[in-house]
Amino acid sequence: MTGLTTHVLDTALGKPAEGLRIDLFQLDGEIRRHLKTVETNADGRVDGGPILIGENFRAGTYELVFHAGDYLRASGTPLPHPAFLDLVPISLRRCRRHSALPCAAADIALWLFHLPRQLEMRFAAIADIHGNHLALEAVLADIRAQEIEEIVNLGDFFSGPLDAGKTADLLMPLSLTSVRGNHDRYLIEQDPASMHASDAAAYRQLTPSHLDWLRGLPFDIVYRGEVYLCHATPKDDNLYWLESVSPEGLVFLKPIEAIEALAEGIDLPLILCGHSHIPRAVGLSDGRLIVNPGSVGCPAYDDELPYYHKVEAGHPLASYAILEKAAVGWTWQFRTVAYDHMAMSALAAERGRADWAGALAAGWVR
Repeated sequence: MTGLTTHVLDTALGKPAEGLRIDLFQLDGEIRRHLKTVETNADGRVDGGPILIGENFRAGTYELVFHAGDYLRASGTPLPHPAFLDLVPISLRRCRRHSALPCAAADIALWLFHLPRQLEMRFAAIADIHGNHLALEAVLADIRAQEIEEIVNLGDFFSGPLDAGKTADLLMPLSLTSVRGNHDRYLIEQDPASMHASDAAAYRQLTPSHLDWLRGLPFDIVYRGEVYLCHATPKDDNLYWLESVSPEGLVFLKPIEAIEALAEGIDLPLILCGHSHIPRAVGLSDGRLIVNPGSVGCPAYDDELPYYHKVEAGHPLASYAILEKAAVGWTWQFRTVAYDHMAMSALAAERGRADWAGALAAGWVR
């Protein structure tokens, strides 16, 4: 028998939404007739079966109004005044043979997947740009599109055979909360004549003011009183925090005991690091969270230490992360952004770096 049902899930808490009031109306032109008020049970459904069923569910237009604001306030979520989307109306039309909403077993199922929650903090994290100014431009545009105003930068800004100077000119006016990476340290500590090829290529493009900016950056920093930022680990800017490398060159998730040992003494709920270029989030046993946003500008590379290994994204897209804090704690979202990676690949090839050209073209080391 055809009926109207609804199943409401609170994805912020990861469970059905219990105690959510729903008003049902029938619309006939300008006439809006209230039919009934129901409330969701512990399963996020309505007791007693469909809200409307059989002959009561006639052809026509209906409106379900979800009292989202009252539900969120009852669950302890702070809301602005006035509340954003305090009432969430959903209109649907039932025809004689079909419904405007998807049907399953002749029932119309409405899924309200996300209820708005007041966020206490929201920002983006970027890392490992490596002189790829086109990737950086694309990521900054995507961050703006997400209406995010705050960004933290986890280091390794310039090193590589690309456009270190343009990258510096993009970054410096932004005044982002930033920490220095191992390759940034090489640029201000090493003799240019002894630098690795990628560092030397970047150094030649940087001005004295660019280098002075690097010198003024900290090794680590606490952002807004509750987020710890470093490039790699709290004591070593050239050590993977979340990954280990086997003698055979396999890169794998480090045991939780080793990850937690590196986090000892950091009494903050959120920890951000970069360095490995691998987007990854690890929850610690005490509830703290460590997140690596991946690499903006270098999707693949190889390294000799501690053993020869490759890190490969398997795609050429830029990567970053969005971090959000609500009443229930911290969550993260990894984002990948397309840009003209082949232009950067061609630039690397033009400058004699076939390894970088291949990595930028496809996200693999060849």
